[in-house]
Amino acid sequence: MSLFKVCKLLLCVIACVVMGSAHATQIKVLSEIPKTSIVEVKQTFNLGDADTLAFARDQNLKNAKLAVAERFGSYIERITVVEKDSLTKDEIKSIAVAHVTLLSNKQRINSENGHVSLTSTINFEVDKAKIKESIADIKNGESLKLDLAKIKKEHQDLKSDYYKLSNNKIEDYADQLSKDLNAALVSSKMNFNDDELLDISKLHMRELKIKYFRCSTK
Repeated sequence: MSLFKVCKLLLCVIACVVMGSAHATQIKVLSEIPKTSIVEVKQTFNLGDADTLAFARDQNLKNAKLAVAERFGSYIERITVVEKDSLTKDEIKSIAVAHVTLLSNKQRINSENGHVSLTSTINFEVDKAKIKESIADIKNGESLKLDLAKIKKEHQDLKSDYYKLSNNKIEDYADQLSKDLNAALVSSKMNFNDDELLDISKLHMRELKIKYFRCSTK
């Protein structure tokens, strides 16, 4: 075996001794009613040379709560399948963790052959009623998003219709203006040169714009 491999193996052994490790989690349901569940979790952490009991206790609590959340994450998935709701894995995890409440946390220190471990017996309450409420809230939130998208589309359609209507109004005003000019010329039998007729047209167009602006701002 090369020196490099020997050093690597020694480092792995040292790391295992110095760093702690968690044992498999044991979960037991103590009581089950429609609204809540009481769950007992036993979690053991093997302390390394650099670990403290406080660190081991925190790790046990985190691992236990995660295990309960994962268990009831499966429960949430079953609900969503039955009720045909669609939730992401992150949403399921967030719901499960949010409704797991710590009830008690008892510690037992174990020492054998120079190795120390900490076993935590932790009780949690899982609020299944709140879980269902959260699922409904997320579902309603998705419905609101769909409603908002629908409203925005309708708003865009209305704006489009308004612009079309506005353009039609301009064309109608232009047609009417042309008719008025022709009528005025015929009735007065006045002979205008090209420049005078252009000036009159500009004046009427200015009046048209003012009328249209007032109409569109009502």
